[in-house]
Amino acid sequence: GCMAVRVPGFRSCHGSGIIFVRRGDDVIPVRISEIAGISTGGEVVIIHLRDGREILGDMSLKEYARILDQTVFIRISRQWIINVTAIQKMSCGMLGSGHIYLDPDIDIVLSREKYAQILKLLSV
Repeated sequence: GCMAVRVPGFRSCHGSGIIFVRRGDDVIPVRISEIAGISTGGEVVIIHLRDGREILGDMSLKEYARILDQTVFIRISRQWIINVTAIQKMSCGMLGSGHIYLDPDIDIVLSREKYAQILKLLSV
């Protein structure tokens, strides 16, 4: 059976791996496996795809965190949810800050504490 999850602007069948993003009168299907990360800079939420495209989200980061698989999509900061399978590498910066690099060329900078937490979380 297919279960529809009803959240504003969202309909998904578990297993289909697609979220539907509303853009005005259009609805854009986004393959969940194609999402590298989702970020917010306050008002706007941006879905970053692995092919470099960016799509404006129609929900808050909190709502996306709730509907996406939390073993794959991790909320690493107030600004970012990342797809752990999109991590290219992680490194510690010169000044103790941590960097997470996602497909295709996203560089997320984290504090030393936050970076240590993420490493522990991923058990790297």
